[in-house]
This record gives sequence, structure tokens and C-alpha cells, in this order.
Amino acid sequence: MSSNMRFRLKLSPRGWVSSAVFAASPVIIPGLVSLTKPRPVHYNGLGYGLFAVAAALIVLRQIRAATVLEAGGIRMHRTFSSRYLPWNEITGVEVIARAKVRLVHVRTSSGQLVRLPAPIAGGSFEDTQFDAQVAEITAAWSAATA
Repeated sequence: MSSNMRFRLKLSPRGWVSSAVFAASPVIIPGLVSLTKPRPVHYNGLGYGLFAVAAALIVLRQIRAATVLEAGGIRMHRTFSSRYLPWNEITGVEVIARAKVRLVHVRTSSGQLVRLPAPIAGGSFEDTQFDAQVAEITAAWSAATA
């Protein structure tokens, strides 16, 4: 393989909206509760702090989550960790459908099933190139192990 191929998460507009609502929930929920009380609830910024943390985690996930195909194997970048699997430890590439989401997994020589962070299709994720990217991952694995 001449150059590294990189696959990233692609959040759909619906996914961005649901992520924004999740991130804003520490601010929205106390605000809604205060509407039911005779006096408004004054909170000391805890909701805003939680909002900032949740928003930062969502952005960090979007920036970090990726699958990189290298000459020697697959490198998986997650929000807080990275993992490298050499091609010779991978025995197969599988697409598993869960609910409305299709996820790519690789099976290791020890029998462990490892989910790749990207590509993902369905649910909150919009990836029109999903099948082509799975074919590229499978072709890279086949070429490296042939």
C-alpha cells in the first residue's frame, strides 16, 4: 500500500442535532425544572460546566475517531486511546448490523472481534461511501495477507 488511507466519522444533520441536545441537557433540564417551581432555581454554573464538558467530548470524538490503513496493519484512533493491529493478526473483516447501524469489525487470530471506529453507516451517521470503504479495508487486508 503506497499511502495510508484514513476513514473518519461523518455525522448526519440528525446526529448533530441529537448531539447538541445531549450536550445541552445539563442546562435545559434544570431550566425546565425551574419553570415548575414558584421561584426560579438559580444554579451556580454547574449546568454550564457540564454542557461545556459534554460539548468538548462530542467535538473531541469527531476529531479523533478514525481508522487508518497502513502498510503493516490497521491503526484505530478513538476518543482517548489508539490501537494498532498488524495485518497478520487479522483473520477477517465483517460488517455487523445492530439496530439501524452497520459497523465494521475485524476478527483477530485469538478470535476477538474488534470494532473499527470508522466507517459507520446508519443511525446518526451519514456515510454514502460505506460499502466502498469496507471494500477498501477488505482489499487492503487481502493484499497484505496474500
